[in-house]
Amino acid sequence: MKKIYTTLVILAALALAKGAIAQDMSALPPILGAKVYKGVRLPQVNSPHDWRDLRAPLLKSIFQAEVYGRLPAPTPLNLISKITVDEAAFGGLGRLEEAVLASDALKVRLHVAYILPQTPGPHPVVIVTAFCGNGSTFSDDRLSLPAGGLPEFCARFKDAPPPAADDPDPYLFAPPIETLLKRGYAVASFATADLVIDDKDTAIIPLHLMNPSAPPDERLGAIAAWGWGYSKVIDFLETDPRFDPKRQAIYGHSRNGKAAMTAAAFDDRIDLIFAHQSGRGGASLSRSPVGEQVSNITGGFPHWFAPNYARYGDDPNRLPVDQHELIGLIAPRPVLLGAGVDDQWADPEGAWQAAVAATPVYQLMGHKGPTQTTRETPDMSADIAYFLRPGRHGTTRSDWGRFMDFMDSHFKTPRKP
Repeated sequence: MKKIYTTLVILAALALAKGAIAQDMSALPPILGAKVYKGVRLPQVNSPHDWRDLRAPLLKSIFQAEVYGRLPAPTPLNLISKITVDEAAFGGLGRLEEAVLASDALKVRLHVAYILPQTPGPHPVVIVTAFCGNGSTFSDDRLSLPAGGLPEFCARFKDAPPPAADDPDPYLFAPPIETLLKRGYAVASFATADLVIDDKDTAIIPLHLMNPSAPPDERLGAIAAWGWGYSKVIDFLETDPRFDPKRQAIYGHSRNGKAAMTAAAFDDRIDLIFAHQSGRGGASLSRSPVGEQVSNITGGFPHWFAPNYARYGDDPNRLPVDQHELIGLIAPRPVLLGAGVDDQWADPEGAWQAAVAATPVYQLMGHKGPTQTTRETPDMSADIAYFLRPGRHGTTRSDWGRFMDFMDSHFKTPRKP
């Protein structure tokens, strides 16, 4: 009987990954239709102007109030120092540098490591978040450690070479830097722990200090704080003419994928995003009944979101917004969403449905949503692309390959090694 039950569970998961079980799309908040939020009427959206100037600012405010918390005021981080770490890193392919940015008012000290190809610029750049510090991103111990040190799980990946197989672990901590450089991309990295350490007991004070004027129920959450970090890195990169300000991509996986989604939604300077297996609070719909629920994520990680988000744990259908609208805030910029068949906790189908439901905003702006015919075969030229691969939670070599193909398609730099 146990074997039969296990088989049924596996079959159900596979069927769900193929879209056999779908969220009722009619239950989603209308993305272009009129609606009311706390007595304020949001009128029907009929033009790009309506979306950009009327609907989008209100949605950003609602997402901050109800899900992510109020972002910090536009306070700059000052450049404290900048050094060259290696003039000929990765066998001479790139120049590795590191900068320190800080704000006494926000109690923030952010280390940004970055590598540029040795070829003439300005270069398109990929900004990544480092689970295990900038040293892991570039496999270089000379780079600064994040505030509070490294999480314990980082030890097993230290000095581990990339595997021959498409294993989903090492590429979480060490992107394929050499391949990215050969394809013409600069890479910048920051550690989220420099902003807020991922600990529910210690995170609340620094989160409050980053925006002390926020109402208690709208207190800044760590996801949005980490997303704000991408914007602070962009502030710095845009002062350096070696980087192309019109080709700035961001990548995030899992909790960092949630952060990347907020960054792209709230910062129009981000030109392209790859949010991989970002799950609830990322690309997947909050209303979806599959995988990690709002009550799970706010119970386990109460520091990630505004306290208000937890109030919808018993009935996410009461939420006045959902993630298709967050994707709509990124429009018409390109979005790539990745998922794994065995990663049902991150709700792959909910991310696909959010992408489809965001399509009307892209169409309103003269662009297209997903044009692919199956979940497994993304159209890299589309403005919204999605892929479902075999395997579990993690980032693989092939995931990065798809990301680079997506950037090549949209940044028009098909420079493959």
